[in-house]
Amino acid sequence: MKTSGLDKSRLKIQAMFSEIAQSYDLSNSVLSLGLHHHWKKKLVDRVVAKSKGGKVLDVCTGTGDILRLLQKQNITCFGIDFTLPMLKIQRGDQDRLCDIAQADALYLPFADQTFDLVTVSYGIRNFESLETGIREILRVLTPGGRLLVLEFGQAPKGFLGAGIRAYESMIVPFLGGLISGKSSAYQYLAQSADHFPSGEKLIKICKELGFRDGSFRALTFGATFLYEIEK
Repeated sequence: MKTSGLDKSRLKIQAMFSEIAQSYDLSNSVLSLGLHHHWKKKLVDRVVAKSKGGKVLDVCTGTGDILRLLQKQNITCFGIDFTLPMLKIQRGDQDRLCDIAQADALYLPFADQTFDLVTVSYGIRNFESLETGIREILRVLTPGGRLLVLEFGQAPKGFLGAGIRAYESMIVPFLGGLISGKSSAYQYLAQSADHFPSGEKLIKICKELGFRDGSFRALTFGATFLYEIEK
């Protein structure tokens, strides 16, 4: 049986995240200078404001930091990720209350209109097919449900933006390599952020695929973006 280009890409990304799973949380803290905790709290604050007792799905849940924040708010949540080593780290958390499963974001194992909110924290740019992943999220959302996304993107123009781009392209692979031993993984992560259709481009794609409306805001001078997109 031949392996498609999409399957090869999926397996490559899956293997990459498997290799860096043990050092992933430490790398995130070091490379973001601890800011990723602040950014993820912003995302969870929006979930709390909009959930109203509904069910939440965290796609590309990784080691489960979003789920841990959600469970502290007594929110019913479910997490999926296609990288088993990441999930094994999460299963070691004895305080975990949210359910998790190994699954692909492009083939969500849930019935239509199952969740009131879907969150994706720094995973949507790794979808092998952005359009397929967005359609799957749209399918499992209830009418009026919301997609909340945290993601990197293109830095603003000017001196500040140049500094952010230099940090992402040079410092991130260097430090990521020191921590994980896999500098190539962090080169990929920086490049994927640079090519991701961020800001209004992502909102436009989501609306073309069936979402009703959306908005976004830049956090920490455009180092990352928080999106809220309504079905």
